[in-house]
Amino acid sequence: MRHRLTCLLLACISALGSPVRADDDTPASRPNLVVAGGVSLGAYQAGMVYFFNEQHLGERRPGYQVAVGTSAGAVNAAIGAFAACAERQPKPEQSVHYRVWVPLGIDGEPSLFSPKAVTARSILAPAAVDAATKRFVEWIEEPHQWQSCSTALGVTATRLSPRRVPIPLPDGGVPTAQVVRQSERFLIEIRTGPGRSPSVYPYRAPAPLTDFYPHLGRGELDEPLTLEALIDGVVASGAFPVAFPPRNVVERITGPDGTLGPARTVRYVDGGVYANVPLSLAVQLQRWRDPRPADVLLVHPELTPLVPEWGESPTPTSSLGRMLQRFFGDFVQTSLLEGMVEGIVDQPELRQPDGAHLFIPPRRTVTASEHLGAFAGFFDASFRAFDFYLGMLDARASIVARGGTPPRVDSATFDCFVAWDDASSGFTKPVERMPSACIGAPEDMRNLLRASSSYRRWLVAQPDEPPSDAKSDKWFALLDDVGAQPSGAELRESIRRLLGEAVERMAAAQPSMLEGASISILGPIALNSLRYEEPEAIAALGGFWDRGAEVAVGLRPGLSWLRFDLGLRGSAIGTSYLHPRLPERRGWMASAFAHVVWLPSSGPWFQVEPYIGAGIAAPLRGFLGRPVAFRTSIDAGLHWVALQRIYLTTGASTYVHDHFVDGYRPEANALTDAPLRLDLALGVRLFL
Repeated sequence: MRHRLTCLLLACISALGSPVRADDDTPASRPNLVVAGGVSLGAYQAGMVYFFNEQHLGERRPGYQVAVGTSAGAVNAAIGAFAACAERQPKPEQSVHYRVWVPLGIDGEPSLFSPKAVTARSILAPAAVDAATKRFVEWIEEPHQWQSCSTALGVTATRLSPRRVPIPLPDGGVPTAQVVRQSERFLIEIRTGPGRSPSVYPYRAPAPLTDFYPHLGRGELDEPLTLEALIDGVVASGAFPVAFPPRNVVERITGPDGTLGPARTVRYVDGGVYANVPLSLAVQLQRWRDPRPADVLLVHPELTPLVPEWGESPTPTSSLGRMLQRFFGDFVQTSLLEGMVEGIVDQPELRQPDGAHLFIPPRRTVTASEHLGAFAGFFDASFRAFDFYLGMLDARASIVARGGTPPRVDSATFDCFVAWDDASSGFTKPVERMPSACIGAPEDMRNLLRASSSYRRWLVAQPDEPPSDAKSDKWFALLDDVGAQPSGAELRESIRRLLGEAVERMAAAQPSMLEGASISILGPIALNSLRYEEPEAIAALGGFWDRGAEVAVGLRPGLSWLRFDLGLRGSAIGTSYLHPRLPERRGWMASAFAHVVWLPSSGPWFQVEPYIGAGIAAPLRGFLGRPVAFRTSIDAGLHWVALQRIYLTTGASTYVHDHFVDGYRPEANALTDAPLRLDLALGVRLFL
């Protein structure tokens, strides 16, 4: 609600600072670029931005008017803004887009995962991100044939702690109200020209909005920014919580009198928390720079579903829980797109056929990186390279569909993608024979083309959208089918092992035992959603409904479907026994049991485990020196397990044989007279 109130206030106030629209509504010649968040799908975005840059430079339209991005899209917006002002690079593998994204991963150097880099707040290593941004800065500093450009770059980021901003008044009076601002926008102007290196300056919002936009770095308003300050703002936008640590950014806030306040170091996380598709920021910057509307290229692969019919007739919900689950899921999705909706409402010309156009290139097949919450690409360089070429291919298809001529690029691998696209009719039909253009292409790219095509056909054939775990299962199974190296099973196992180590280290790094225990419990659940595996050993502690308790240990003998449980129980005699002559209480009993448990593959959230075994029981008074009767039993029942930790046992013990000590046999002993005992226990499990 606070975020929406802030957006409403900004929309009203911005009308005061925006220039009056000119009578000429002809679209501006240079387009705007908006790149949404995407995690490891940033490689796909990079390929698409690279290809459109090549088209613009080939048409002698260097530079974007405005480039805006969030999270991974902030990196690609910054790269695209600079690269669109340089010379063409017809070899995609030598482009800055490829050089930044494809080496960035857990299999990269330096690796995105280092056990020593795991902290109480993050898992992935910032050194790998720093190395990627260093490659970007080194490319900027290389000699290029820079074109004359002036591009406004906008980057969104989220403060860990919000700040309060006085609401500026049009008459210059003293503000009487404040808004809480947590989602920030860094505004930068990139200037390039022939014969000189690029320069970066702060872009100042018009009054009375200046204090809504932090000033990056320690310099003054008229001083150029350092590339380090620029990179800090861009990387902060991609600091995905838990995955990456918060980024420290040095900033200054403009006061009511127009002067900059003192430099402060502020911690930021991912800008996609509030503004995953910052189209409204692009529209705002465009109005400040040029009153004419401009075409907008919006790069967001998930905006164009492969099967639109899935969303047309949602299955009606039958319970309150399912209704709330769907509502909050839809709420999160629509909130992430709020910046896009605001941008379209703010500039309706984008929806008019004779005005500026909002151009959203459609996704035509599945990417390799979209699985595991769009983090899959960080685990394998071939995934990132595949998605880079796929982004190029989708850009090319979009240009052709609009009647344009795609630029020529010098890449044998991309030629293979184009040939496969033609042979498969846009990834919709099986390809019986590999196209000749693919003979010299890398084998991993050919395998991924086959897997992606098969996956797309499987997906389109589903009547309803499969859950994310089913999608991942199918994708990794297809990698096995096409002979990918590593195989899908090997890749999933390595991912699970790596994340398991990360969870252990994060739990150990927590400042309190309670937080560490919470991560130790929840971590395996998250891992098992990736690939469910029964733990090698467990310990269980439970209580019976008739005043009793049990402790047990379970061990798997190297088989995924079998476990042996050994345990002890202590409970009251009487209540649970099915015999009409027994009183309610006849003392206490102790028992030991050994069970064989079958472990069907039922998933990480809920399991049903049938068991069968044997036990031996005796009244507790026998341990005090009195003669007693022992009884053996056959046990059977079910363990109902939720979240791998909480279990409910429903079972029965049939006593089949009596053993007497010293000839003692009372006429009505509760243990010997009862033919059947019912068990109902509730407890928790620990992984050993």
